Amino acid sequence: MSEANKKPMTFKGILALVGAGLLYLVSQVLGVDLSKFGGPKPDAGDKPPVTAPAEPGTTKEVAKKDPKTGSGEVLNGKKPETQKPTKEPEAKKPAANQRDDTALIRQLFNGMRSDIQVEAEGEVVYLMPDDTDETPHQNFLVKLDNGITLKISHNTKVSPYIETLRKGDTIRFHGEYEYNEKGGVVHWTHRTQGTRNKHPHGWLLHEGVKYE
Repeated sequence: MSEANKKPMTFKGILALVGAGLLYLVSQVLGVDLSKFGGPKPDAGDKPPVTAPAEPGTTKEVAKKDPKTGSGEVLNGKKPETQKPTKEPEAKKPAANQRDDTALIRQLFNGMRSDIQVEAEGEVVYLMPDDTDETPHQNFLVKLDNGITLKISHNTKVSPYIETLRKGDTIRFHGEYEYNEKGGVVHWTHRTQGTRNKHPHGWLLHEGVKYE
């Protein structure tokens, strides 16, 4: 630039130059670093320093609820397996007001007693030949839970014949006990006939059908 084009220094410029000089002198005398009071500020876009990743195995897995169902716990996106409850088998309950003279029959057998009305249930273990004389009877053996085997002598002249009876069936009986050394006999498993006979009624129950 030529000297003709130079502009004269203004009064503000002179003051600024003088002030800068004075600051420089003060900094030299006092030993103060003026760069601390000025200099560029950090950019707003600067990112914080990156920290080192945590060591493997130190992160804690947190249980939370399933976002779909709102219930149950989910661990790292997987629902823990739960053991399904098992249903206990229901015990076989006797029917209401159902009589069971199994223990009484044992006492009658041990005491060799007879002419006692009894009621119980057992398994058919043997089908005996029928009596075909003047008073026909259907005969079969029934084993009780206490181990005693009884002969059932069913009068088919008075009561219907049990056509469906098979070995292994369960049958309930109500009749009169008579002692013998093999376990005993139960008869009078039918209704009492006549008004003068006061003997209790008897019956057999097989597959829901009552024979009396």
